[in-house]
Amino acid sequence: MYTIYALLDPRDSQVRYVGVTRQPLKRRLHGHIARSTESTSAWVKELRALSLRPSIVPLEVRQTDDRAADAEIKWILYYAKLGNLLNIKRTRICCR
Repeated sequence: MYTIYALLDPRDSQVRYVGVTRQPLKRRLHGHIARSTESTSAWVKELRALSLRPSIVPLEVRQTDDRAADAEIKWILYYAKLGNLLNIKRTRICCR
């Protein structure tokens, strides 16, 4: 089972990142905080400097990896249109 999830900024509850995982969401959030990717590292460091951390929420659950990948792209496109999404590289790939 795959969960498509969003990371939210605790200051304004805006979705800043969309991802997919097979891990429990609590563990995946810890991974983002401990080992941020290039696209999220500055944002996570900024939050940590303010003694804050992102929250994680499920968006959709899929049974297979191909359906999960399609769902992840769908959610990235949706939130990219709203702005402030940090999935820059994926958004460029899927929005062409």
